[in-house]
Amino acid sequence: AFVVGIVVPDAEILKEMYPAERDVSSICKDPNVKAMILNELTKLGRDNGLQSFEQVRDIYLHPDLFTTEQGLLTPTMKLKRPELKKFFEPQITQMYSRVRK
Repeated sequence: AFVVGIVVPDAEILKEMYPAERDVSSICKDPNVKAMILNELTKLGRDNGLQSFEQVRDIYLHPDLFTTEQGLLTPTMKLKRPELKKFFEPQITQMYSRVRK
């Protein structure tokens, strides 16, 4: 019914924006950071002609890049969608339940 997303923000940019915080994981948990990134994604979508139903409604910020060692990427660096869905199932479920309220 609507779009949610998993976002892996650029760690170096986050560290530049929040120099007092050394841990990317804790920066990703900050609701203000999440709101800023979600607002930017919404603005980009609107500027590029996405309809409201195509816009991402909620995001989860994941602090680590996907890797082949995690089993989330193929050796040619393509996403393994079924594995990603299983890996992020708790976050996806939480996003859908939160947005529906």
